[in-house]
Amino acid sequence: MSSPAPTTRAERQTRAVHTWWSVGGVLCVAVAAGAWYALSLRPATHELDATWQAVERAYDYLSTENSLRDRLEAARAQRDQLAEQLAASEARLSTRSDETGFLSWFSEAAARCKLTVKDYRPAGAVAYGEYEGHALQLTGSGSYDAICLVLDDLRHCDQMNRVTNLVVAAEGADRSQLSYALRVELVTTADEVAARRVEHR
Repeated sequence: MSSPAPTTRAERQTRAVHTWWSVGGVLCVAVAAGAWYALSLRPATHELDATWQAVERAYDYLSTENSLRDRLEAARAQRDQLAEQLAASEARLSTRSDETGFLSWFSEAAARCKLTVKDYRPAGAVAYGEYEGHALQLTGSGSYDAICLVLDDLRHCDQMNRVTNLVVAAEGADRSQLSYALRVELVTTADEVAARRVEHR
């Protein structure tokens, strides 16, 4: 039920003052809330956003750091593997050719693989820049499997070597035996390179 309309001028003025005070109060509250948002809440929101962006950058950095660490570990493992391969190769590489030792090794390998050695002879020297090759020509006979086994064993010989030529021909009516002519070069360090290595020790 609505209140009765003011009848006197004083009541009307009092009612108007109350209305203006109510409107003024609402406006003051709105202005105070706007000022509070502008002065405290908005900067806090910006600061929170900046902090979150900094956290995201830190996570990105950590992710990048972990990725780089993994790549570095992989590179180190590869370097160590290559160093081992180089050390193994250098261990097989001597400063002089040991033809007698190689022929002894080849004879044992051939006997183990059932391959015969009929003849061998020096076939000259070959230059490889910082390295030299002292060639040997070997001839003999055996099965295809025996020849393949000896060729595979050559990769594991204590002396660095290089097969530069292999000629095979069938023997006999059943063609199960093959004659072979094998040219092997024993790779050694060139004399001047060996001399420089001795000087740097």
